[in-house]
Formats: sequence, C-alpha cells, structure tokens
Amino acid sequence: MMSQFAGLVAQLMGEAHSSSSSKTEDVDWYLQIFLRMKPLRFDGTVEPRVTNDLLMRLEKTFDGMQFSFKRRVPLTVFFLDGEVERW
Repeated sequence: MMSQFAGLVAQLMGEAHSSSSSKTEDVDWYLQIFLRMKPLRFDGTVEPRVTNDLLMRLEKTFDGMQFSFKRRVPLTVFFLDGEVERW
C-alpha cells in the first residue's frame, strides 16, 4: 500500500511540476498536488477521534509528499471551515 501511495505521489508530482515555469506556478503546483490527494476539510468538530484522524491523515500526506514545514501550514489552513477559520 505504501508503495502504491509513493507511486501515485511521484506520478502526480511529475505531472504537475513538468508544467510549472515560475515561482507563482510553483506555489500553485504545491496546492494542485495537495488537492489531488483529496484531504478532508476540518470544521472545528469537538470529537477528539475525528480531529486526531484528520491530523494523522494530513501528516501522512505531507510526509509522503515530502512537503517542507513551510508549505504545510498554509496548505492546512486552506482546509479549515466554519468557525475554525477564525481561530
């Protein structure tokens, strides 16, 4: 399963990165790759298990894609909904 994930990430990164040519497009490239992984949105649920599962999935995705910590925060914030957006 991990090798399938690694293969998918490599394929997506190759496809998206081959079309980027500027710094602005590089930023879009990271978002494109992240969106293709279909991460869950977070609405501020108080259910600890749901929150923990979401965080674990995000961390796994970021680790698998080898995103730097500098990229992780803005991408995570992009998926906050409702009241949690105003935190």
